[in-house]
Amino acid sequence: MSVLHSPNNGLHVKRNLLLVFIALFCSADIHAQNELPKMHSLFFFLGSWKGEGAFAKGKKIEATAQFQLTLDSAWIRYEHTDQAPGKYKALSVWGIDANSGILSATVFDNFHGYRKFESGGWSDNRLIITYMSDKDKVIFEHFVYEKLSPDSFKMTFEVSKDAMKWTMVDWLVFKRL
Repeated sequence: MSVLHSPNNGLHVKRNLLLVFIALFCSADIHAQNELPKMHSLFFFLGSWKGEGAFAKGKKIEATAQFQLTLDSAWIRYEHTDQAPGKYKALSVWGIDANSGILSATVFDNFHGYRKFESGGWSDNRLIITYMSDKDKVIFEHFVYEKLSPDSFKMTFEVSKDAMKWTMVDWLVFKRL
């Protein structure tokens, strides 16, 4: 009897197919697990916050921030609202881009703005998300989020023409409510 016609051949084929499926499943699972620590690092922000700060010229500013998980915990929804007389409001979605593995933050604001920021993640308790305009003239923007304690962070908004020299627009220190 040849090996191809062996009564155990069906078992070998099934076993090999099972091993292939296990390998594929584990590979996908390992990729997902590699993304989890990046996403979990954003969980620091979850909850409600109140912030106080100032614009570059010293005018005071206050805002609230709400961070919550959305879409089966695949993304974080961030809503920022300046308190009167401030007018800025924004809705952002933060998460790890499945294709690139990069932290992505898409920001929509009440001035009809839409920008996609990217980040390499946390470094020295700082998370910097950066946007580059590709319109008529190149403008860079970034938000710097700096952990001050388990229940506070500083957010600074800056702009640049060359991504080397940054000019501060405003800053706020947020405290967890």
